[in-house]
Amino acid sequence: MELANYLKVIQKRKWIILLTALITTAIVAVISAQTPPTYAAATRLRIVPFGITSPDYGAYVYFERLANTYSDILTSDLIVSQAEEMLGLQELPDFSIEVIPQTELMKLTVIDEDPRLAQTVANTLSQLLVQQNESSFSSDISGVRSELQIQIDQMETQLNTQLEERERLENTVPRDSGRIADLDRSITTLQQRYELLLNSFNQAAIQQLSRSNALTIIQNAAIPTEREGPKVVRDTVVAAIIGLLGGIVIAFATEYQNPRFYTLRQIQKVLRAEVIGKIPGIKRGHTENVFGGDPSAAEAFRRLRANLFAGARNKPMRLLLVTSAIPGEGKSTVAANLAAAIAQNGRKVLLVDGNMQAPTLDRRYHLANNSGLSNVLKDETRLEDAVQESMIPNLQLLTAGYAANGNSAELLHTEEINDLTSRLLHYYDVIVFDMPALLASTDAAVLAPFVDGVLWVIDTEKVDQRVVDFAREQLEGVGAKVLGVVANRVTKDESFNWVKYYRARAKGKYAGGTGSDNGNRVSQPISPNGHGEPEGVGYGNGQR
Repeated sequence: MELANYLKVIQKRKWIILLTALITTAIVAVISAQTPPTYAAATRLRIVPFGITSPDYGAYVYFERLANTYSDILTSDLIVSQAEEMLGLQELPDFSIEVIPQTELMKLTVIDEDPRLAQTVANTLSQLLVQQNESSFSSDISGVRSELQIQIDQMETQLNTQLEERERLENTVPRDSGRIADLDRSITTLQQRYELLLNSFNQAAIQQLSRSNALTIIQNAAIPTEREGPKVVRDTVVAAIIGLLGGIVIAFATEYQNPRFYTLRQIQKVLRAEVIGKIPGIKRGHTENVFGGDPSAAEAFRRLRANLFAGARNKPMRLLLVTSAIPGEGKSTVAANLAAAIAQNGRKVLLVDGNMQAPTLDRRYHLANNSGLSNVLKDETRLEDAVQESMIPNLQLLTAGYAANGNSAELLHTEEINDLTSRLLHYYDVIVFDMPALLASTDAAVLAPFVDGVLWVIDTEKVDQRVVDFAREQLEGVGAKVLGVVANRVTKDESFNWVKYYRARAKGKYAGGTGSDNGNRVSQPISPNGHGEPEGVGYGNGQR
C-alpha cells in the first residue's frame, strides 16, 4: 500500500481514531483526577567497595554484586519487620531502591499519600540497612581479631618469660654464655612473630572499619512538597497520544478486515474493468433528473454517456444492464439519469425497472405499477400497454410490476428474454435495465448474458473490496461483459470539472481524439488514466 493510501485509510477511518483517542483520554483524565495524590521521599546512599584500587571490570562486577546484595537485604523480612515494628505500621508503603547510573550512589524511594510518612519510612529503612551492613561485617571481622588477640597475649607471655630468664642469667656467676645466646635467638624470633601478629591485628581492625563503612547515608530524605502522581496533565497528554496510536492500529485492523477502495486503480484491479464515469453527490431533490437543476451532476452524466458510447464504436451498444454489488449504492439513480442523458442526445430510450421484488421506478416517477415487466413476461399485458411516458423527451418507462413469492428469476427464461429484447429493439435505440444488486438477487446475473454489456455502479463509501470481488465472480460465472464502472457519489473536488475543461480546451491546453456519440463529436481529453480525470476517489451523499 502506498503512502497516499495509508493517509486515505486514516482519513476514512478518522472517526474510529478520534473516538478511540477521546475515550482513552477521558478515562485516564477521570481516573487521574479521582486518584489521591502520592508523594515520593528519597534518600541517597554511597557504596564504597573495600579493597578496590583501580576501576577495572572486576571492580564493576564487585560493585554490581554489592548493589544487588543491598537491594535483597532491604527487601528482606528482617529489615521490613524491624521497620514496621519501629514505626508501628501494619504494612510499609511502596518502596524501591535503584543504582544511579555512572555513580557509586543508590537511591531509596518511598511513595505514600502522606508526605511525612514517606520521609520517615525512607530514613528509617536507610538507617536499618546501614546498621545491618555494619553488624554483618563487624561480626565477621571480630572473630578474626579475637583469635589474633589470643595469639598476641600468648606471644607476650612467652616473650616476657624469656626476657626475665635472660636478665637472671646475666646476673649469675659464672655466666652461662651458651644459654644466653640461645635465649637471644629465641627472643628475636618471638619479637618478629609478635610484630607480625600486631600487624595482622591492626589490618583486621582497619578492614573491619572499612567494610562497616562501605555503605553510608549521604543524604537523608526531606518532606516532599511536589506530588509524584497522578499528574493529570501529563497523564492526559500521554493517554491522548496512546489513544491516537491505538486508534490508528484499530483503523488499520478494521481496514484489513473490510478493505475499502481509495483509488480508481484499486477499483479497476478488483473489477477488471475501466472506470468510465465519476458521479458527484447530487443535490437534494434532483436525483430523479439532474438535468433540471444540478449542472455539475448533469455534466458528469453527459461525460459518462460519451465515454460509454465512445468505447463501443465497433459494436452498437443498445442493451445496457445497470447493477451494483449491494443495495444502496445509487444504481437506480445512475440508470435513470444515464437514460435521460442518452435520450437528450436524440436516441429513443426505454428505462426498464428490473427489480420485480422491490420496484423503485414507479415511486421515482410517480407512475402506476399495475402492469409492468413481470406482467409482460407472463403474457398478462401487452408490451405496448405496459410502457409509460416520462416528462423527458425520447424517454419511456417500463415499471417492474410484481413477482409473487419472489419468483422473478423464474420469469427470466431464455425464450421470454430473447423475445422481449427483440421486440424492444424494434421500437427503441437503447434499452436500459435497472436491475437489483448482485448480492441481493440473482435477477441481474440471469439477465446479464442477454444484454450488450453491464454497467457496474460502485459507491466506495458503502462497499468494500471483498464484497465487490465476490459479486464480480457472480457475473463472471455467467459470462457477462462489464462495459465499465461508474464511481458514484465522489466528492466535488474529485469529479471532472467540465467548465475548467472547456475553458482549457478553448485555449489549447487539452489535446484529444473524438468519438462518435450518435453522430455528435465528443472531445476526449487526455489524462494518465485515459479519461481526463484524477486517480483518487472521494465520496458524497444525497443519492438513493
